[in-house]
Amino acid sequence: MVVDSVQTVGNETLYKRGKLWIAENAKSVDLERDSSLIVMIDRFSESYFKLVAENSSSDNAVFANQKSGEEILIKIRGKYYRIR
Repeated sequence: MVVDSVQTVGNETLYKRGKLWIAENAKSVDLERDSSLIVMIDRFSESYFKLVAENSSSDNAVFANQKSGEEILIKIRGKYYRIR
């Protein structure tokens, strides 16, 4: 059996909800209620590349696995990021 809604990338387990992959470390975040806690970053923007430069290779493995049209919600260094 193949499960397309769960994957492990680097040190993170990700769960898919629609087009959004949610990292295990961010699963308790409510997208609406906690929206002020989430830093929104456009994929391949200047902010994206700045974040990537500060990340570990394991964090960046998650970003490298992101496909066009998908989003990622992840907690890195105490902050929640939504990469779209």
